[in-house]
Formats: sequence, C-alpha cells, structure tokens
Amino acid sequence: MRGMILAVLALLAAAPAAAQPAAVAQATQSAMQDCRGAGGTPSLQPGYQTGADLNGDGVEDYLLDFQHLECANAWSFFCGSAGCPLVAFVSGPSGHRAQPFGHVQGWNLIPGSPPAVEVALHGAMCRRGGIGAEGCTRRYAWNGRELAALGAASRPQAAPPEAAPAPSATTRPPAPPSPSDWSLRPVAGRSPVATVAGPGVIHSVSLLCFNDVPVVALALRGRPSVSRATVTFLFPSLGRLDHPIGQQPGGGQNVWYADLSRSRLPQLLAGRDSQAVVAINGVRQGTISLRGSTASIRSALQSCYRF
Repeated sequence: MRGMILAVLALLAAAPAAAQPAAVAQATQSAMQDCRGAGGTPSLQPGYQTGADLNGDGVEDYLLDFQHLECANAWSFFCGSAGCPLVAFVSGPSGHRAQPFGHVQGWNLIPGSPPAVEVALHGAMCRRGGIGAEGCTRRYAWNGRELAALGAASRPQAAPPEAAPAPSATTRPPAPPSPSDWSLRPVAGRSPVATVAGPGVIHSVSLLCFNDVPVVALALRGRPSVSRATVTFLFPSLGRLDHPIGQQPGGGQNVWYADLSRSRLPQLLAGRDSQAVVAINGVRQGTISLRGSTASIRSALQSCYRF
C-alpha cells in the first residue's frame, strides 16, 4: 500500500504549471510571500489560474481563485466565512490589469462573446443585514472599459443543513460546487487514477486499483483531528451512501483511504447523476461534479472492480 500511497500523493498534489503574464506572476508571488509571512507554506493547487478572453480582444485574460492557493498551517489566511478572493487580470495596451471581485463563495464562466463571470456571494454582500444562508449570485461582463456588474444580485442559495463541527482539517468554510470534471491521470508503472477536485476540506476524490483492490482516496486540505471518519455521498436520483474511511500507514497525515471491494460507491459515482453532495461525519462539505466520471472511473477500476 505504501508504494501506491506515495504515487497517488505525488500525483494529487501536483500544482498547475500554466504560463503567467508578468502582472499575474507578480500577484501570485506576492500572495505566496504574504502566506509565508503569516507562518504558512503556500502551494498552488489545480483551479488556481483560469484563462479566458474576458474582453474579446483576442488576448487571453486570467482569473486567480485564492481558494486554490493553499496556505498550509495558516489555512484561513486568504479565506473566511465570506469565501475566498477572486481576481481577474484583463489585457490592455499597458499589459494585464487587475480587477478584484472581492471574496466570493464560488464562480463560473458564462458562455458568450466575450464570456461573463458569475460569482456566488455571501448574504452580507447581497443586502444589508444578510446572513450566509441568504447568498446570491451576480454576473460581470465587459462593458468596453471594465468587467461591470449586470443588474442586481439574484438567485438565493439554499442554506446548508445544521450539523456538528467538521473535523478540524482546515478552518476554511465549505466550498461551492467545483467546476472541474473527472479526469484519468496516468501513474508510471501502475493503473491510472480517476480523480476530481473536492469541496470544503476535501482537496480531491480519487479512485484507483492497487494490488487488484479498488481504493478511494480523499486528499484533505490539512491534517484532520481524527484518523477515521464516515464520508457520505448524496446522489440526486440514486440515494445516499455512507462509507467508513481513514488513514493508512505511510499514507500521509492528510489523506484518507477506503477499500471499495464490497462497496457500491464506484457504481454510484459512475452512474447517471451529474453531481453528488459530500459530507464528513454528517457535516456537508459541498458538491463534486460527476461529469466525465463514468469513463474515468470505469477505466481506472477495470482490472479490479466489476460494475
């Protein structure tokens, strides 16, 4: 198990390596230095940088999502109850210029020419006296000078269920659904790994074969206070599945594993639903995408699991 664990850890911890314009690189390096100054250890995670032509000039612009700039040992340095900073860098005659959106609880690109940016906001940013459960969304689009808000905030978000505190793997709040799809990642000398970005305290969810055993690995954003837990998956049409999960020797302090030999979890994750809610010990963490899960999971587990 130790060899598999080390291979998976190296794969899941890989940071994005996309090229950055000078202004974007400077902002990233400054943020990482700020994290170090707070006693943390910064690392870029998948989803930190997204490229898109936001002003229609044919030059790629950039969105930096600080939910995915991990600051280990100072987990709440960038993010808080209102979410995490989101900053756009839009191209112009003098290079890329920063346009902050403030703290957001999630965001999406809305197709168009050029595309709009839709952000999910904490209730306090939607109206005076608002609370987190009264969140809303707002869209921004290029108006010829800047990314401007389109109308008033709309679409209230559902309140999360009340529950006991989550394991103290991190002080970050639960994240909104990730825009990432499932992907199949190669591992040298071993079967590939099916993986997707996770919400809340979960960095990623991965399925793989090891020594003919199907395994699920949850990489957490920090060290949990317990070595074992129950992870719950809620599927819109297929129901609920609770699964025990825990640390393994040599597996690192922030990764939990479970044997799926007798579990329906691979079948449900590779089923017909487009998303699933994930909770740890009854505390909702957020939603994972199931786009691309069928092909990825079946390919990863084809030698060790019968669907």
